[in-house]
Parts: sequence; C-alpha cells; structure tokens
Amino acid sequence: MNTSKTKVLTEEAIKNSPLNDNIKQLLLSIKRGEKLIPLTSDIMSKNVLSPDLHPERFDFLVQRVMKNANLIADKSCTNEIPLENYESKKLITDISAWLADSELATIEMQALAQEFIFKRADLLTSRMLMLQYSAKNGQKGTVNFDNVPGVVLVVLMKESPNIFKSHDSSRYIHRVTNAKSDTGMTFPLLRQIAFVQLDSRVNKDSEK
Repeated sequence: MNTSKTKVLTEEAIKNSPLNDNIKQLLLSIKRGEKLIPLTSDIMSKNVLSPDLHPERFDFLVQRVMKNANLIADKSCTNEIPLENYESKKLITDISAWLADSELATIEMQALAQEFIFKRADLLTSRMLMLQYSAKNGQKGTVNFDNVPGVVLVVLMKESPNIFKSHDSSRYIHRVTNAKSDTGMTFPLLRQIAFVQLDSRVNKDSEK
C-alpha cells in the first residue's frame, strides 16, 4: 500500500526557500490565489497541452495554427527527438506527438528571442524526418518515397527575434508549407513549420 502523503507548500516554506525573489513572489501569488500558474511554465504547458492527457487541446492548437483539421494526435512521443544545444535553456517546453495519419508533430514554446531560430527549426525538422524515415522503412532496401509521412513543427515565440520584429506584416503566424525555386516554381515539402509571434498577438490585443 502506498503510504506517501501529499506535502503542502506553506508561505513560510516558500519565503525560506533558496529560490530567487521573482520565483518566490510568483509562488506566493499563486498560493494566495492572486495569480494562476502561467501557461509558459514547463510543467503547466506540458500538462495543459499533453497529447496523452488532453489530445483535444493539442489538436485544437495545431489544427488552427496550421489551418489543417486533419492533424489529430494519436499518442505522445516527447523526448524521442531531442535536440541538445547550449541555448536549450531558452526553450520553455517542447511537446511531440505521433498523429493519426502517421505524421509527427512538435510544439515548441520559446522563452527568449532566438536569432538562430530558422537554423534550429531546420535541424529539428530534419531530425524529425529521419525518425519518420526510420519508423517507416525499418529494413534496408525498402525505401518508398511515396509513403514517407511528413512532419509538423509549431514554434510559439514568447519573445520574437529581430528578424520577425523587423518584418513588415500585420500577421503574427508565419507558415512554411511549400518551397519556391528561383524560377517561381513552388512544390510541397515534407516539413511544415509555423512560427507564432505570441508577443505580437498580445500587443495587438492590448491595443484593443
């Protein structure tokens, strides 16, 4: 029988903890019912958007950001495609899921502006595609390029890097679903990426 008990975090314990003053103040505000746990905290976002606990929320976000109602979560695969780097602390969270149509989708929430954002997205989606390729073609010599499932990456930016801020556009969601050649020909990609400027959206709402 499990005899473990839930420990209640008291205000006194928070005040005497080694946490920095900002975190202490946030915890005290949550404890007093003055604030909710922010969605941009890792533990909060992973629970709120979990493909296993709340697939309908994961679906809602990905479908509307990508404008594709067919993107439906099947099960979680978080941490199957880690991309370690020295800037990883700028990430709040990442949530990955296998979709019902065998595609692979990942939601990233970024805490600070990442000027290398396009390179990171390129590397991450490349790793996701290699995972797809390995899962679909388990044996050497069985490659079938017609049935390799694609990947979807949604990047939620709490703070947009300069390249987005300097871009003259009233839109805050930037979707990459096709490639374009120098001759003007467009063709579909296995990698679909959307960059969402959360700060831009918040500013627009504040102005209203």
